[in-house]
Amino acid sequence: MKFFMNALVVSLIGLIGCGQPPAFVQKSPGSNALPKSVPVPNPQNEIDDGGTPGEGEYEPPVVDYSGSSSTMSFLSSPDNLYSYFTEASDVIVLQPTIRDFKIAHVDFETYNTGLKTGLAAVDLDSEGKPVFAGVPGQAVTSAESFAQWYRDVVDVNKKKKIAIELVKNGAGIYEYHNTSFFPLDGQLFGNEGNIHNYHFTAEIETQFTYQGGEVFEFIGDDDVFVFINNKLAVDLGGVHGALGGTVNLDAAASALGIQVGNTYTFKMFFAERHTTQSNFKINTSIHLTNNPDYRYQVMVSNPDLLPFTYSIESTLAGLSIDANGLVTLQATNASPGVYPVKISVSDDQGNTIKQSYNLTIVETSLY
Repeated sequence: MKFFMNALVVSLIGLIGCGQPPAFVQKSPGSNALPKSVPVPNPQNEIDDGGTPGEGEYEPPVVDYSGSSSTMSFLSSPDNLYSYFTEASDVIVLQPTIRDFKIAHVDFETYNTGLKTGLAAVDLDSEGKPVFAGVPGQAVTSAESFAQWYRDVVDVNKKKKIAIELVKNGAGIYEYHNTSFFPLDGQLFGNEGNIHNYHFTAEIETQFTYQGGEVFEFIGDDDVFVFINNKLAVDLGGVHGALGGTVNLDAAASALGIQVGNTYTFKMFFAERHTTQSNFKINTSIHLTNNPDYRYQVMVSNPDLLPFTYSIESTLAGLSIDANGLVTLQATNASPGVYPVKISVSDDQGNTIKQSYNLTIVETSLY
């Protein structure tokens, strides 16, 4: 990370695993305590895509290709749950999407590289995902296998959304510390004979307003890539023990393209790829928002390279889709309920395909 070496500090920190974290809102444990949980009134705060759709589980969208004679097809599936939390000055709630992988995946339980920077490119791609920039076979098998880490891929991964709670300490730092971060134990693909489910990724997307003077620190294993304003800010790639990476926003402001007073995206990509530990620690003075906007990027196969037109039907006020197929709902427009959503994609040859799903919006009170 030559563009702001003074802003990034990487250090080796030995952490010892403790107990298994709970499934709902996860809180930082004390130094000798097991993680504690805050009961979430609505169980739909966590969802997965395994098993028969039901309460708390991911229900795939319904697709309709009857209006098309082309090879157009949907490549994306929406998050059908948007859970937002009541604001609190001393608590930040982040909602990672956890994707489970099988041990047999070519990138999991295959490598033991130590720290390997440069696996992710400096910029996110047009879908807001990391781009593989390493050497195939050294820490990651290929760009194609890396692309699966943070995307929904049928028969390759399954997903579930959880919530973790960052609590402000006496020094004004928001912190979450879990030395046994195994949110998928016994779930989705299961532990596959291990004492924990060790093979998963986590994706966090939120936003913040840059006030000046903020610092973000992560300590954990294995791969961690933090992007601020879609620029790489912390690079802890590779299969390794617990490592720490820190970015000082003031020192890195020029490289990140940020200015005080403006609002920017914060995206964090984590991978647990190897037995036997899973450490996940955040310390930050950045006031990340509890409730980022709902976003869903519609993706459609386009072998004929035809222009597409996107439209959306819903009774949910404020839900919109732009010319590039990005569905958004501002958090301020969220209202609890279940809302049918229908997305239509048409090309200039008269072909139209449709994707329908129910978007469930849940308001959750922490206490």
